[in-house]
Amino acid sequence: MPYEDEQYKAAKKRVKKKKGFYGHLSAYILVGFFFFILNMTTDPNDIWFHFPMLGWGIGLGMHYFGVFGLPFVGSLDASWEQKEIERELQKMSGRKPKALNDVNHEIDELDLDNRYTFDKEEESLDHWEKYDDRDMKEIRKDFNEQF
Repeated sequence: MPYEDEQYKAAKKRVKKKKGFYGHLSAYILVGFFFFILNMTTDPNDIWFHFPMLGWGIGLGMHYFGVFGLPFVGSLDASWEQKEIERELQKMSGRKPKALNDVNHEIDELDLDNRYTFDKEEESLDHWEKYDDRDMKEIRKDFNEQF
């Protein structure tokens, strides 16, 4: 087997969870359609089919979150829990996370090795030429007053 046994078992378990959700969704759609037809044929003036579907829909939504996780958060499984524990430990120790990503470019204040590099070219300083020395002195004065 090309994959490790634990990885294979975890992947198989995840596929079974997804398959279970899709079966649940299919049953929800079919029974919802049946309730709709039953409601329209028995008494079209009194619409009731949405009440049982609403309750079942809440359960279906909880099943979705259990399988796929929260949107923009991901699955709340053991790997998510481990990442959150590591993040909390870093916060408690007073250190910032060392990871850099495309969105957040914070660098640890104690990075003495200069391990982080940025591929972005330095911005041109040509736009500062339009300011005269008097403006620069005012900017420095305002900066020094604020900090």
